[in-house]
Amino acid sequence: MEKCLAPNLDINACPGLMPPPGVVPFSPNAPSRSNEIVVTVAVCFALAVPAVAIRIFTKAYILKQMHSEDYALILSLVGYTALTGLALKCYDYFEGKHQWDVTVANVMHTFQIINWAQLIYVFPVFLAKYALLRQIGRIFPSTSTSPSYINMAAWFLIFANLVLYIVVFFVFLLGCIPREKIWKPYIKGRCVDTGSALLATSVINIASDVAILVLPLFGVARLKMPWRMKLGVVGIFATGGLAIVVCVLRVYYTVLFNRDPDKTWALIPLSLFGIAEVATMILCCCFVTFPRFFTWLRSGGRDRSVWTSTGARSGGGGGAGASEKSKSKSWFRRRRSRNGGESGVENRNLNGDERSGGGGGSADGEGSEGSGNGVAKLGKLPEAEEGWRHGGGAETGGIERTTQIETVERSVV
Repeated sequence: MEKCLAPNLDINACPGLMPPPGVVPFSPNAPSRSNEIVVTVAVCFALAVPAVAIRIFTKAYILKQMHSEDYALILSLVGYTALTGLALKCYDYFEGKHQWDVTVANVMHTFQIINWAQLIYVFPVFLAKYALLRQIGRIFPSTSTSPSYINMAAWFLIFANLVLYIVVFFVFLLGCIPREKIWKPYIKGRCVDTGSALLATSVINIASDVAILVLPLFGVARLKMPWRMKLGVVGIFATGGLAIVVCVLRVYYTVLFNRDPDKTWALIPLSLFGIAEVATMILCCCFVTFPRFFTWLRSGGRDRSVWTSTGARSGGGGGAGASEKSKSKSWFRRRRSRNGGESGVENRNLNGDERSGGGGGSADGEGSEGSGNGVAKLGKLPEAEEGWRHGGGAETGGIERTTQIETVERSVV
């Protein structure tokens, strides 16, 4: 082993760590955890890719509503692909073995790729959190007369996470001066404690994930919805608890990694839970669109809810029901009548009104506009009275809350 002592160190022939007493380095029967790596990556991809595809199909084709969070989620999946690619490349060098079964050269290559993965990690995580928080903000939007504290909190968390991940990025980018010292510890230079930075990042991730989980649950609990629908919506958002569980496990293995001199062996569970963490965040962004997608599937691809920019408000005398353009968006759904025929198109206005189209609509569901049977049913909701009590009128209190209910319905029901 003289060639493994300085200054005659042969990095291509010496083990990356001196083995425990009685253990022979580079054993041909050395234990390996490479199967765990392959299985974890395969399962996470098998879940994340179809989930994103379902979300994008639902938003782009069924709902025809693509927003910034949808594009952010696509970019998050691209970053996640790069992250897992680096993880697999990293395992090519140490093959899931103990550090005394890996050469010094391969250990250095491993830590170089780990640093690249740490830099890339911040992009898919932040983009996934941005997508989830913007989605929450759209479900509970602020209005001109009633600010939504949930929406404000969502924006606060977006900017807080942005600042956090910018700091984390530069900590790992400039962890050592010169940077080469990150994977070549024997050269001269100085380094910060990246292990502590990794642990701090994991702990802050847990706090952020808990806040993201609580926000929509608090908002839904305040809405006056049928309890079955409320339980279903809460169940969908509660899947965010998966990300919290994974983050807690990642913190646990980060502590073990920082204490264990056998870095290549301790790295395996840490990196696997890091990969699973990003996958669960992506899945949490997609779960909310699954009910709408499966409803579309059950209808054979014919049940499509389309939002248009023309609202219909009945007016005039004698039931003439003249249609006029409105800035409010209307949600149209086709419904079959009890006798098997198609009824007129139901117009559920964002202001909480329900208006039926003309009586005796055609077979394709188009009600006759302006017929004598056109009826406008202006629902007087209990929430409207609350709006009057606050001095904002019926269209500033309960009606705005009704808007949130309908937003939740079209988003997750």
